[in-house]
Parts: sequence; structure tokens; C-alpha cells
Amino acid sequence: FKSEYNKQSLPLLLHQFYVDRVDQLQMSKHMHQLRWVRFSGNDTIAEGLLPTYLNKIEQVVSELNDSIERAQRLSVARDNALSNSPSPLLIVSKDDLIIYIRSLVSELAAAKRIGLFLKILKWIHL
Repeated sequence: FKSEYNKQSLPLLLHQFYVDRVDQLQMSKHMHQLRWVRFSGNDTIAEGLLPTYLNKIEQVVSELNDSIERAQRLSVARDNALSNSPSPLLIVSKDDLIIYIRSLVSELAAAKRIGLFLKILKWIHL
């Protein structure tokens, strides 16, 4: 039995996670901008919410830039995998792992809640 998480695979898993995260954050930024354009038709309300919108966009862009930097740093693992050479575990930082584990835990918690919700719906006769 070979574990999915080992010294050779961990840098690759983290690289893929951050590449996927970059895509998610780019889509989030784009969707926020589209919603703002649609919402900002009412100028009086939009003026009051503009600082909130700009703060949210700043947070998304900050996280996007962080994920891009991490994906670029971890791309060494992908290059090593393509050349059949081992990936050094030194390229993985503690923060990389913390962010990845938090994401996994939140995904599992969400899946558990959805499962419980579906179980309840199963017993409700509509």
C-alpha cells in the first residue's frame, strides 16, 4: 500500500493545489467585477459600498498573488517529476502545508454537512 502523501508526492500535490487555487481566485475576482458592474447601476448605493468592494477585491488579489508565488516556487517539483528526478522537500514551506491542510479540512467539513443535509432530506416526505 503506497500512500498518496509521501516525500516525493507532497511537493507535486501542493503545486497542483496552488495552480488550482490560482484558477479559483481568478474566477472569483472576475465574478466580483461582473457583479459590481451589474450592481453599480444605482449610484447612491454603489458609492456607499465601494470601499467594501475595493477591500474585497484587494483581499482576493493579495491571495491570488500569494498563490501564484507559491505555485511558481513549487513548479520545481513538476519539472523534476517530468525529468524523473526526485523533488527536494526543502521547497515546501510550513505555510504551504498549513494552507493546504486548512483547505482539506474545510472541504471535508463541508462534504460532511452536505451529507447530513441530504440524509435529512431523504427522510422528509415532500
